[in-house]
Amino acid sequence: MKLLSVICAIDHVPKTNRESFCKGNFLRGKILDETVKLRKQLTYIVKVNTSKESVAVSINVSESELKLAKPSKKQVNALKQMITTGFIDQIAVRADIVDPELRIANRTTIINVPYITLFPSRTMNTNGAQLDKFVYIHPSSVLTNCGELPPEYIVYQSLNLGSNQQQTQQQKLMKLRMKPLNDISGTALANVAKGSGLITYSKPLGPPYGPKNLNAVGTERECYVVPRIGAAIGTGAVGWDLPALRVKQKKIAGSWEITQVL
Repeated sequence: MKLLSVICAIDHVPKTNRESFCKGNFLRGKILDETVKLRKQLTYIVKVNTSKESVAVSINVSESELKLAKPSKKQVNALKQMITTGFIDQIAVRADIVDPELRIANRTTIINVPYITLFPSRTMNTNGAQLDKFVYIHPSSVLTNCGELPPEYIVYQSLNLGSNQQQTQQQKLMKLRMKPLNDISGTALANVAKGSGLITYSKPLGPPYGPKNLNAVGTERECYVVPRIGAAIGTGAVGWDLPALRVKQKKIAGSWEITQVL
């Protein structure tokens, strides 16, 4: 999301000020120039294939055509789900969500808030030192300046062991750092992962959320179920419950199957 913000922001900066903008934000001007050229090419391809009169489409794409308005909340959520789709196996949950007994003190810094990854984040010791069972947000992340408790669910790009910890064997507990891509809500995560085999569903919740028959023969019903991500991966995975969903189910060959998430 940070990279997308930079690409959109550069279009609103006058060419005469771009050099100072890049220096002030620690950006590489040449790479951004190449990105702008690539966007122009992609914009032209879209115009050619979507315009009714493709022959009359100009090969030149103006700077003004690249300018994008500030994305709406709906667009931001859609982008987050698109990114999550590509990194569906690289999800981390804040540890206190999985373990209610784990308390995060008010004075805990963002980089020391523990997270648990969906798949095991360690397989062996490094240099004879024990790895922490949790992972933590990388200090370079923009989340370190959020000023509040970090998101419950994070999609991350990679896990890294700090260079100072790689060289220090005396440290008793070594921390893995994750580089976040974006946050995502539990409901959106359940929606993105529903076709991946990572999600299983509980039996319908009881009253007052109990099943409601939708036809006289009792083959369709509306109910609430609790999705669980990671339960079907195997013994090495953690897995955790996500927020309950209201769904429609249909009885097929003697078993209830979800036909629609409401």
